[in-house]
Amino acid sequence: MTNTDRRRYRRSEGGTLVYPSLSALIGGYHFFCFLVVSLLIAGNVFAESSAINVVSGQAQAEVEENIGPPLGKMGSGNKIIWLYQKGTVEFENGKVVRSSFLSDGEYVKEQARRAKLTEAKRLADAAAMTNWHVRRMQAGQQSGLSGVAALVTMSQRFVRPFIRPSYDNVLYYNNIPIVFELSKWPPAMRQAYAISVEIPVETGQRTTTFQTLPYELKKYPAEMLEQTLRCIYMIRDIRGEAARMNPAALAFYTEGIVLEHTYMLHHELAHELQFLFHDVFPAMELAAVSGGYVGFEEKRNLNYKDLWKLGFTSNYAMCSVAEDFAEFCDNLYLQPVTLFAAMKENPKLQEKFNIIRPFLEMVKRCTTGDNAPMDEVYFSKYDRSIWKP
Repeated sequence: MTNTDRRRYRRSEGGTLVYPSLSALIGGYHFFCFLVVSLLIAGNVFAESSAINVVSGQAQAEVEENIGPPLGKMGSGNKIIWLYQKGTVEFENGKVVRSSFLSDGEYVKEQARRAKLTEAKRLADAAAMTNWHVRRMQAGQQSGLSGVAALVTMSQRFVRPFIRPSYDNVLYYNNIPIVFELSKWPPAMRQAYAISVEIPVETGQRTTTFQTLPYELKKYPAEMLEQTLRCIYMIRDIRGEAARMNPAALAFYTEGIVLEHTYMLHHELAHELQFLFHDVFPAMELAAVSGGYVGFEEKRNLNYKDLWKLGFTSNYAMCSVAEDFAEFCDNLYLQPVTLFAAMKENPKLQEKFNIIRPFLEMVKRCTTGDNAPMDEVYFSKYDRSIWKP
């Protein structure tokens, strides 16, 4: 959860999400096969007849009358593909040009085959994750180093063990789904925050968010995001029934992050990094700098200069070591110029950076192979006053 006492606003900086080049792919056989296979792993069952009657030249209204509405649609220009549970129908200029559906028997077999492959991949990835952490700990022990010092010895490539969700009508940043519909949230998350309010489609706010989000995402190496961020859920207002269930953003373990505003990305991604690399996260070293944490208190409102003297970047950072780390990262990527200037006059801030920096460098090195230092020069270019992706 992010700092609830921060002023909420929507950033206006530009940026463009990566859209699939459908006009180039729709006519291609490989894309067609991809769509069919993608449909087979959809979670909703659509009762289609084994004798589906779709004929070239039929209009869209005729197809919908015969086999029902599609689960989703994808298109570009005068070409559009309707997506069904067991196949697809392709239109050009509003008329059917081709269709392909699996029989009931073929569908059952394909579902079973994919389920078996998915489970095998899950088990293999889980084993790979365990082995990665074991090798990292052994490397630190063999080097004779521990804690923060051991982080510099870690270089084994990290591969994130997850399978991203497959959604209809969802746009992507590289391979990361950007989801706006509450119905597509993971079940446990959807249940906990069932009364959340979606960003409306009609006002164009979703388009604005699509254009704004890359302004923050491009501050990270693409491969680092690929290995650490499963999904981004954008929402207008996060709400749950219980007390304090109205955060401005949250990291739902490794399911992904939920944001009301794009600039909150950095705080929540920091939580994801702590989740993923928990066994080497320097919690004790970080907590030792400022003494004990005092928990969350809505009315706490220390002046920023007083916070800096204590080694904190916000009032919310005083809650716990997790929020302290997340708020520090938030400042590193949003206002590093101010933060580094404050470090020069506040030793505890500098001490925390000296702990956080090797952890972030380890994450970048193990996910991308890039060993470039993440120093003041590295972060300063991301300041909101000068950053141009």
